[in-house]
Amino acid sequence: MLNQNLQKQIEDLKQDFETYLKQNFTALPHYTKRLEDAMRYSLFSKSKRVRPLLVFLASQIGQPSIPEAAYVFASAIEYIHTYSLIHDDLPCMDNDTLRRNQPTNHIQFDEATALLAGDALLTQAFAIASQQVTTLDAKRQLQATNALANKAGIQGMVSGQAADMQVMEQDNMTQEEYLLFIHTYKTAKLFSVSTQIGAIVGGLTDLQQEQLAEFGLQLGICFQIQDDILETTSSTQVLGKNTTSDQVNDKLTYVSLYSVEQAQEKMKQAYEKARNILDTIEGKTELLIYLTESLLGRKA
Repeated sequence: MLNQNLQKQIEDLKQDFETYLKQNFTALPHYTKRLEDAMRYSLFSKSKRVRPLLVFLASQIGQPSIPEAAYVFASAIEYIHTYSLIHDDLPCMDNDTLRRNQPTNHIQFDEATALLAGDALLTQAFAIASQQVTTLDAKRQLQATNALANKAGIQGMVSGQAADMQVMEQDNMTQEEYLLFIHTYKTAKLFSVSTQIGAIVGGLTDLQQEQLAEFGLQLGICFQIQDDILETTSSTQVLGKNTTSDQVNDKLTYVSLYSVEQAQEKMKQAYEKARNILDTIEGKTELLIYLTESLLGRKA
């Protein structure tokens, strides 16, 4: 019964976010309707909304309700995540044709439109993050925006994507170290900034912000290793995306470097690190713990 109650709270929160996201989408000029359609197509496709949920659940650890600023920054993060998926699927990147059980953006529209849709979502994310939020002081808003720019850009996701696209050349780095760099930067840093920003807008202490940022990082590593495993053990129908993409593109993954069993052990280690951090944080962490445990058992 307790788990059902927690699951309902998570689902209600997701639905609230979907409503907020749609109500606050900025319409484009009439002559760019195709671009708007492409943005909406990917932004509003069926999604787990994990990163926004992490913002929300971290933001309410020290207060009774989710602050308005959490919805603002959760939206900005989801815009950035969506742009990254659109660009990741492009012919010049992974050249994928399926995402979230529907044709990828460049297949549904065209390559140029998909590229511009990604550009528009990325740029709009910072228009959203920098809008006036009456319930958030300017110092914390700047701190949150700066953190987002760093971990989504060259200090995070973009560098991870670049490393994922090239053959390892660093003589002083092992394959294990290189793979951890890719997963940390490409995926985990956006998880990390989600929980960090939640802590910032929720008024938590500097220590709690650091703890939650590290929690998000370890959870993100766990999540990406899990993706590597699922792309080997699951099906395209279940995952909603092509399961042979990494093999076709000769990508370095935890399953290509280790066995499935070894990858599962690596995933478990990252999960335990994340879970142990949550145990040290004071405040309302019940929902965050539940979400973390739910993600560990996901099938897609």
